Amino acid sequence: MAIDRTPWNALVDDDGSNLVGTVWNKDKIKTVILDPTDAAIAPYWSFVPFSAANFTSSSCTWTVAAGNISHLYWVLNGRTVSVVFRITGNMTLSAAATSLTIKLPAPVPVTVIPYVGNPFTYYMTGANGTGIAEINTNGTISLTRDVAGTQFPSFTSAFFIGQMSYPV
Repeated sequence: MAIDRTPWNALVDDDGSNLVGTVWNKDKIKTVILDPTDAAIAPYWSFVPFSAANFTSSSCTWTVAAGNISHLYWVLNGRTVSVVFRITGNMTLSAAATSLTIKLPAPVPVTVIPYVGNPFTYYMTGANGTGIAEINTNGTISLTRDVAGTQFPSFTSAFFIGQMSYPV
């Protein structure tokens, strides 16, 4: 992303008399150089708004409340998207399920690569470990316990935390 040069172009050079040029002070340095540079290069994390419909499972009901989401953020940095999630507390999975799904809303860019997986940590009564978080081309993250397809057991309290980055 190019830096907007409009403020820079508005500066006037002095003719040597110290009477006609733009005053170059701390505020000008901030507004003409620093602020536009920060805006151009610094990525901003966006919070994914809560919707219970964004949390589903492969075979039953996964009930998540807004208070269970302490982190669900994404950022686009160049041509890489990063997503961070932390879902924890009293939530329910009504029966055993092979995968859990988190839907990312537009405008979160999705990858053109059909599979990008990263590890995530999970804990629930009767099961804990490291699973696989996979970004899908339909804008969802699938959480699975392992490559063998071991099911998540039903639960009333759980902890899921992970992060992933993928190219767009």
